[in-house]
Amino acid sequence: MRMANSQNWPSVPLSCVCCGAHVRQWGKGYQAARGAAAMAIALLGPDPVRAESWLTAVFPALPHPTQELSGGADATAHSWTAYTGITSTFGSDIRQDGWRFRAVSGYGQYSYTSRQWNGRTIITIPFDGTTVFADIVLGYQHKFGPLTVKAFAGATAQNQSVTPFDIESQLQGWSWGAKGALETWLDIGDTAFAQLDIAMTTAHDSYNGRLRVGYRILPQLSVGLEAGLMGNVEYEAGRLGAFIRYEAGFGEVSLSGGAAGDRSDITGAYGTINALYRF
Repeated sequence: MRMANSQNWPSVPLSCVCCGAHVRQWGKGYQAARGAAAMAIALLGPDPVRAESWLTAVFPALPHPTQELSGGADATAHSWTAYTGITSTFGSDIRQDGWRFRAVSGYGQYSYTSRQWNGRTIITIPFDGTTVFADIVLGYQHKFGPLTVKAFAGATAQNQSVTPFDIESQLQGWSWGAKGALETWLDIGDTAFAQLDIAMTTAHDSYNGRLRVGYRILPQLSVGLEAGLMGNVEYEAGRLGAFIRYEAGFGEVSLSGGAAGDRSDITGAYGTINALYRF
């Protein structure tokens, strides 16, 4: 039985995906994500057997792992975010049903422009923002045949800092709130799978969701399509792309990329890289 990825979109945590910009600009984030993806591919190499041997030597698989260490980065034309997190099952096998605790934190930067009235005329003002976030949640995993479900609930904290100060934005300073998340994984026969992750928080009414449908071209290597939605009290955006995922006994590594757009009709590319290690 294949196990569900324990990290929601993550690929990037909910706290970091919604920046609340009015109009977005091109930045350096996507080039950084593309470079990270190229480095990962170069390290793994085209040969899955060679990659398995190299990764297992560096990250040996344990027979009964009780924790998962995760990390990754997400970049668009106007923003980038990096995060790290840990999940623990209080001593039981993390691949089996039971309670689990998760803590995630991260940092990101973004830029946007906004047309505002200065008292005499409407001008376009460029803004640069940073975000810091942390989530602490308690959850439970249960398997229903080919379907694995994880539900989490807890608290989140976010800090948004914008320069210069944006008088029209509600997303500035610290915000605290409750968070809930649902992560599902469905095995479709021996070679296909579907994954749906949803998360919401009362901090700025933020939400995100991602759907993946994949196919295992090799026992350890799968490819597929993904789509996502995210937003908060000021911002809404969507994504459509593809992913490649490598899994082994010790964990997994995945890369994804595609097209992204928001309600301001600003479009561009996105890229993500995520890794998970069980120990």
